[in-house]
Amino acid sequence: MIEGVVSGLLDEFPIFKRNRVKFLAGLCFIQFLLAIPMVTESGMYWVTLIDWYASGFPLMCAAVCEITCIAWVYGVDRFLYDIKCMIGRTPFLWQWWKATWSFITPLCILLIMVAHLCFYSPVTYNKIAYPSWAEVVGWMAAMFSIMMIPGWAIYQLLTHPRAKGSFMQRVKSLSKCDDDWGPRDPTIDYKYRKGVEMKEHKARCCPLVPGSSSSDVSDPPEYGVAMQDV
Repeated sequence: MIEGVVSGLLDEFPIFKRNRVKFLAGLCFIQFLLAIPMVTESGMYWVTLIDWYASGFPLMCAAVCEITCIAWVYGVDRFLYDIKCMIGRTPFLWQWWKATWSFITPLCILLIMVAHLCFYSPVTYNKIAYPSWAEVVGWMAAMFSIMMIPGWAIYQLLTHPRAKGSFMQRVKSLSKCDDDWGPRDPTIDYKYRKGVEMKEHKARCCPLVPGSSSSDVSDPPEYGVAMQDV
């Protein structure tokens, strides 16, 4: 669970990556302080309040946004191709995964979200109803997580270097990957890469070479190499 929080922050802020141990220690200490109210006499009421509002609906909102972006913005075919590049083969039952990511999973999550709202009831613990201010705190905790998604999108639309022109032009531009998007190893012939000069020895997204291992610059595993005379 810690890695799920840490990974994105390390990628976004290099200073955290350079001080990984200190960053992890500080994050765990902050979470420790935030957890202290949960072990007081009223701790179970706080745990129930947070669990009731912040651990269900916000996660479903994040999940449906994530699966929609992967399947319909980034593209499910491109995502399957990326997996092929990483593992050296087309995923088993790829048609099933394609249907799941594109239709089944988003629909199931949306149905759960609708059911959650339709059958919503105020938070209780041991049949004791919480006061109104506690409900407000619960919904604020839930909305804080949910609003981070559109909030970050608006921030990118206003500040990203590629965000130019009208609103729809900005959305269209930021919905595309950078031209150099692809495997870190420039010798891999990644078909979606643009504007990057390929080295003469090209490694294609094909089955793995038996006994191959990762190199210093490529993400594991290492792929079959079509050698050409220099």
